[in-house]
Amino acid sequence: MKNDEIALKNKVMKRKDRAIKKKNKEIKSLLNSNSWKITKPLRKLKSVFKK
Repeated sequence: MKNDEIALKNKVMKRKDRAIKKKNKEIKSLLNSNSWKITKPLRKLKSVFKK
């Protein structure tokens, strides 16, 4: 019984790890995109006015 539970939890953890890696890859891709780099000054300007 415990071995089955451990195996199931390991399977769930592996699935979640893959999802996290995928999301991190997407975030990295967005942060390195040209549009993100181009709009950086606008975002900084917005944060200055927000304060």
